[in-house]
Amino acid sequence: PQVACEKAIKRIVQKVKTSKDELQVGLLAMNGQGQVGAYSILPGFTYAKTVNGVTDIVKSKSEFKA
Repeated sequence: PQVACEKAIKRIVQKVKTSKDELQVGLLAMNGQGQVGAYSILPGFTYAKTVNGVTDIVKSKSEFKA
């Protein structure tokens, strides 16, 4: 799922002709085994992940840095 999110974000960045500061897209994917991937154009995309009743807030990696 991580690689799929990264590839999709890279395609979006290539196709959208705008300043990197004008667009934020974050993707989250999960496969059948419960593995999760997340990636965004800009930093700051977070998601909640609960495993066995314990919830964590996870920051995704991003294409650009702050």
